[in-house]
Amino acid sequence: MHLDLTPLNRRVVITPGSNLLDILREHQIPVSWSCMAGRCQTCRCQVLSGHVEQQLPEDAPELGAGEVLACCTTLHSDSVVQLPDCDDVVVHPARTLKTTVTAFTPVCHDVWLLRLRPAKPFSWSAGQFVRLTFPGGGQRSYSMASTPEDDELEFHIRIVPDGRLTPSLPAGLKTGDSVKLSGPLGASWLRLRHDGPLLCVASGTGLAPQLSIIRTALATGVTRPVTLYYGARREEDLYGVAQLEQLARDYPGFRFHVVLSQQPASAHRRHGRLPATIAGDIPSLAGWKIYPAGNPAMVASMTELALQLGARPQDIHADAFYFQP
Repeated sequence: MHLDLTPLNRRVVITPGSNLLDILREHQIPVSWSCMAGRCQTCRCQVLSGHVEQQLPEDAPELGAGEVLACCTTLHSDSVVQLPDCDDVVVHPARTLKTTVTAFTPVCHDVWLLRLRPAKPFSWSAGQFVRLTFPGGGQRSYSMASTPEDDELEFHIRIVPDGRLTPSLPAGLKTGDSVKLSGPLGASWLRLRHDGPLLCVASGTGLAPQLSIIRTALATGVTRPVTLYYGARREEDLYGVAQLEQLARDYPGFRFHVVLSQQPASAHRRHGRLPATIAGDIPSLAGWKIYPAGNPAMVASMTELALQLGARPQDIHADAFYFQP
């Protein structure tokens, strides 16, 4: 049994009863996804032929003829599925290569900045992530904060208390160490052909892919507005603000807002939750591209809000950071 994917002209072998989203992820097919529960609509696809079964939650959105949510769909015959973003698909073949640590420094109380120099040229798109294998064999997935044009790759590593890997990294990972990289992965890359405004929403280390997306977009000379909402609990949880301030000085079309959920508002900080703050600022997201990244609950809420404010499902490119102990 096989699945044909358009517009990629790709055929993959599948087994009856397989979940469509699992198939797409297993074969590194570019498709956005977030909630994995049929609510965010991010993984919406079009079934052109084949016998499929869809089990949607009671509160699932209404779908058009032939439309399915990949996370809720199983395949029971040879099928043909059309992916969204047909005019803006990028494919970078996944590779495994060696990199060398050039820097590993703290940027706030629980986040460290890691820079790696690849041994060979590495092609990827802003907003994607890779799988890193550290000395000793521990593996974690991290988004690039650098741009594809940079010589080195930058990552933001959250040190998870009582975690199995990250607490040992500050003392154990040294300049010159070798780290294996596998990727690129992920479908929340910057859509360069879009000519409308960009909204980037980041909580915690979700700032990493947003920096990559924002810097790449601004470097292309875009004239459309680029807006970032960056959320954290308290002031001490923030990092990268000086870089954002410099970007705002260099590019008049870029604006950013820092939103703290557990600290009162001040001259340069706002108080509240990211989706509620955005809803109060932007009455309509029709025609926008929306890139939420970070905490899964925030990403799901932001996706729902974007749909309520008129964004098309295919214009929401969510990147939920699930817990990695």
